[in-house]
Amino acid sequence: MQQQTKQKQSTKKQVKQLPTKQPQKQLTKRQHPTEQQVDIWLKQAKVHFVNKRFQKALELFTKVVDSKQKLFEAHIQRGATYGNLRKYKSAIADYEKALAINPKAYIAYNEIAVINIVQKQHVAALKNCNIALQYNAKYVNAYYNRAIAFHQLKNYVQAVRDASYVIKAQPQNGKAYFIRGSALTEQKQYTKAIKDLNHAIQLGFISAELCKQLSLSYFFTREYQKALQVCNKGLQMDSIHVEIYNIRARTFAHMGQQQQALRDCNKAISLQPNLAKSYISRGFVYSYMQRLENALADFEKAVILGAKAKSIKQKIQQLRNTINK
Repeated sequence: MQQQTKQKQSTKKQVKQLPTKQPQKQLTKRQHPTEQQVDIWLKQAKVHFVNKRFQKALELFTKVVDSKQKLFEAHIQRGATYGNLRKYKSAIADYEKALAINPKAYIAYNEIAVINIVQKQHVAALKNCNIALQYNAKYVNAYYNRAIAFHQLKNYVQAVRDASYVIKAQPQNGKAYFIRGSALTEQKQYTKAIKDLNHAIQLGFISAELCKQLSLSYFFTREYQKALQVCNKGLQMDSIHVEIYNIRARTFAHMGQQQQALRDCNKAISLQPNLAKSYISRGFVYSYMQRLENALADFEKAVILGAKAKSIKQKIQQLRNTINK
């Protein structure tokens, strides 16, 4: 009996000694991770980001944000992650929080500019690039993005200037050569454009848009065979690129291959029925084929769709005079 009583008393003592507050301590630790733990999360998140595992990166960057530690870096990194996930509103919110911590964070302004460009808000992009460069006048990425914004705003002189700055700082940047080459094409400096665009290809950068600009430059330097080859390459990359069909149509027409030219014009119009350029291209093809009434109808349609070039209006008047003779 005495032994049983002692066992009961021992059991009661054990019950009283249970660490009832231990779960609270564990919860507190989870709520307030150590600086070392936060560093581990950041490193893991960056690895996921580099390997394009953006959802996993997002989860870890959010843990860092929730920890209230290293907030500036966490907001910048999470903003970039949101951007890659195309959650642009959330990305901008993170960059703005980073700017609240450091108003001179030029990286944040530049990253917001990248989103502006994606959303075709090129004036806003230009503004944010300018602010980034105000705080770091040698920040190459801001010059690169500003070159894109200038190009989209048709300020080709400034686009060439900024792209040239990037090329000087990063001679292996094929995209910078593409931007400068495209701007030179728009400035009708075709020989220089051809050099830049081909150099971009040599550096490993090629796109359907590059092929459009390069084929256009070859067309205006009357290198029709090269223009045709580049058009074909561009259409392999983007089979519904309307402007490349138009360039190839005009190239075929100058090479005397009118049926192929007409086929490409019809394809362009079927893809985008309200693009004036396609009717202009077909109008010229019909002119080469001596189908003057068809040509006149296409040029008139182009004017209805917004074509304002004096040469088109002159062509319309010329065709009317010829038909009415």
